[in-house]
Amino acid sequence: MGRLVRDAVPVATLARLRAGRSQAARSQRPVPASLPPRRLRGAHPSPITTGAPRCLGILATTAAQPVHRSRDGIHLGAVMAPSRRRMMLPLISVVVCTYNRAGILRLALEHLCRQTLDAAEYEVLVVDNNSRDHTAEVCTEFQARFPNVRYCREERQGLSHARNRGLHEACGEYVGYTDDDCRVPPQWLEVASQIIRDLSPGVFGGPYYPCYDAAPPSWWRDVYGAREHAEKARFLKANEDLSGGNIFFRRQVLEMIGGFDPGLGMSGEKIGYGEESAALVNIRTQMPQEVVYYDPRMYVYHLVRRHKLSLKWIAYSSFVKGRLGARLACGGAKPRVSYWWLARAVIWRTKQIGAAVLVHQWRRDRIKFPHAQNFLYEQGLPDHCYALGFLFEQCLLWRR
Repeated sequence: MGRLVRDAVPVATLARLRAGRSQAARSQRPVPASLPPRRLRGAHPSPITTGAPRCLGILATTAAQPVHRSRDGIHLGAVMAPSRRRMMLPLISVVVCTYNRAGILRLALEHLCRQTLDAAEYEVLVVDNNSRDHTAEVCTEFQARFPNVRYCREERQGLSHARNRGLHEACGEYVGYTDDDCRVPPQWLEVASQIIRDLSPGVFGGPYYPCYDAAPPSWWRDVYGAREHAEKARFLKANEDLSGGNIFFRRQVLEMIGGFDPGLGMSGEKIGYGEESAALVNIRTQMPQEVVYYDPRMYVYHLVRRHKLSLKWIAYSSFVKGRLGARLACGGAKPRVSYWWLARAVIWRTKQIGAAVLVHQWRRDRIKFPHAQNFLYEQGLPDHCYALGFLFEQCLLWRR
């Protein structure tokens, strides 16, 4: 992947700009106690589309003295109010990538714009990945109401392209990513700012829990749509990662690995995963001194839409994740085992799935598993499908 090109702001300059923040703004406000996970039922008219990050433009138009850009960074005039500095360089940039989901995006922005964190401390950057609906109009509406909302359009299709565009446009020291179908609690960014002040990790994030736009089927359990590592905050192990809809990076760390791999992740209607996992692998490999931190207070709610409330979707998405897992594990190289060994493993795994569907479910404990779907899910159908996808992709890699 090509290197991201942007006018870099030197670390020393960022430090000087932020040094003038008033003591009151930097005081440690108490973070509201995290709410227990619960089920939820569901004027700046000109978009910023090209050129340098908008923070440079803000500097050029609002500083008390002229601001000049050069190849060495930003050179400031002699006078600049501390409050302006804080406004111009937010601590956090939250990037929301979206594609043809204006209605869902509206709800996400409502939650992001109602944070307890001071609005001067963060910005919300919407990256429109070639939408054909009224996404731009929704963003224009929010820009008129909330000055810290920004919009840009990325023509190259793919979630990784959109996330990289958000990285390029972001002004914050940390860049957070959430999805347009996520709902964040009011204290989400205040908790994030506290983690940054206290620990300054290279990467951090938290769990997600399901929410719905319609009543789920009787067999569905909320745990099927949730993901969490632990009940207490801790540093993650090398084999643990974070959800792409609830993850924050120190901007310089993400830039140093070149951002996200455009070959991974969703692309239009095509299902894809793994871009955030690949980024974490690159960070851990290239910068082992950087830690990945998990805090359960950093939870979000992820919308589980009706078509995902089925075993068919769960099996298919697990299969796709397995294929991507094989690509990451093999690095695109031919597997070290023989093609026929892989073929036999695929056949064996397929038989295991068939046995679970056709035989074992009839012997299930109907008190513990009142529905056949519960038995199949909890007895390893997603794991079997992931393994099948992993083996299938290895077969394809071997034949190339």
